Amino acid sequence: MSAEGVLYNPALFNDLLSTSLPLEITNPSAASLALEYLSIVRSQRTRTSPSAVKGHLFKILRPALAQLKYHDLRAQIGKVRAVAPRSLAAGEEAWTWVDEYVKICEEVKRMLDADAKEATDCGRIPLSELVTKDQATGLDLLPYWLAQPYFRPIKEPVDKKKKGEKQGE
Repeated sequence: MSAEGVLYNPALFNDLLSTSLPLEITNPSAASLALEYLSIVRSQRTRTSPSAVKGHLFKILRPALAQLKYHDLRAQIGKVRAVAPRSLAAGEEAWTWVDEYVKICEEVKRMLDADAKEATDCGRIPLSELVTKDQATGLDLLPYWLAQPYFRPIKEPVDKKKKGEKQGE
């Protein structure tokens, strides 16, 4: 039941035995997690589908990429064109698409680090003070540069009677 949650925050199970860990441990920098993920993709040398990697990056970086100032980087991630290596013995050129993702994620990290530095007044404001509550759900809203779970919006119940009626009746 946690598979989708781990896609959005791969640090979901960081140090589960402690209940009072700082946000930096339970919800590390999304860009750092994305770069670590790309490092693993490159080191494994499996025939990983580039589209799966792209999907994982979009999920890990979702809160940041939703910010207007990051839309151009979201578009850059979306435009990376790659083909999975045909064999595991493929040369370095078969893995250049990973390097393209790394360059983009490094830029995301640079920008997110600057945003975090500004929002925390160079670390003088604890991250816990930047957490707010969603009025509709009561869930914590974390700063967008941190890895975090994705909660699907609650759908309005469908009135079955109205659904089956034709317009104008």
